[in-house]
Amino acid sequence: MNKGFQEKAKKEFEAFFNIAWDARHKFCLYTILYEQSEDRIKLLNESASEFFGVLQEMWHEHILLDICRLTDPCEGRNLTIDYFICRYKHEFSCEEETQVKEIMNLIESFRNRNKKPRNKILTHIDKETVLSNKPLGGLTAAEIREGKQMCEMIEQFYDNLEKIINIISSKIYGNKPEDYVKPLDPTGNAAEELIFLLKKIHKE
Repeated sequence: MNKGFQEKAKKEFEAFFNIAWDARHKFCLYTILYEQSEDRIKLLNESASEFFGVLQEMWHEHILLDICRLTDPCEGRNLTIDYFICRYKHEFSCEEETQVKEIMNLIESFRNRNKKPRNKILTHIDKETVLSNKPLGGLTAAEIREGKQMCEMIEQFYDNLEKIINIISSKIYGNKPEDYVKPLDPTGNAAEELIFLLKKIHKE
């Protein structure tokens, strides 16, 4: 890989990684606020029920959009995980190729269940969908019986995305994991700080 091409590859990868990191960061903040405990939900409702309710709805939409944006096909000029797989697939070892296919099957399966609400409601207002008032996506009856939670499935999605990102980055940065492995695991300190302040206000 010549120097100019390598610098361009790094620039593209860094841009995508930052977008993916930001998406997971927002999801982490969401889970800290809304998925930790019933006591935390009670605190939010007592503090500003309507505000945190509207914020939750907006967050739902943004989380779904992020999942679809990160996994859109690389057609045109989309900077997505598919773009990097298409670009570096000839550099994968047999083991990496198998691993990428297995992980991407999981990612695509989860993407497909979120693609319809993204296309029909979030980026467009599909008349038939709106008037039918039927739910799109979400958990299946079997998953509900098994006690699965959508947040757990989204967390698994980002874990899978991180595995692909690290395989791709090894093609750009080198062969030693310490040179290229980048954790996609941001903390949610901002949400914890907000909860701390709300608790403090309620005690005063």
